[in-house]
Amino acid sequence: MLDANKLYHELDERASLHATNRAAFQQLDDSEKSVLAKYTLQHQNTEKSHAAAETKARASSEYQEFLAEKAKLNHAFLLAKAKHETLIVYIDLIRANQAFERTKMGLV
Repeated sequence: MLDANKLYHELDERASLHATNRAAFQQLDDSEKSVLAKYTLQHQNTEKSHAAAETKARASSEYQEFLAEKAKLNHAFLLAKAKHETLIVYIDLIRANQAFERTKMGLV
């Protein structure tokens, strides 16, 4: 028989990790336009048009690093979400199996 307390604590840990990773990703996702604007302003002095400055900003190594970090956090968020949801499904399967076994034994 499985330990319900152990499952609860594992589910709680996964939910916490899921929330932490979601918040980290969301923070970067929400700030993407601001970060792009910052790098665009840095190139505004050397370029005649805003479009050219933005193009240089998008090509900059700093902005590329920002996007790479965003992708890394998105991956961590999605992985944590999948692990959390997988444990929920596993617990539901255990519950369904136990109900089936009780029915099979004529206890219900």
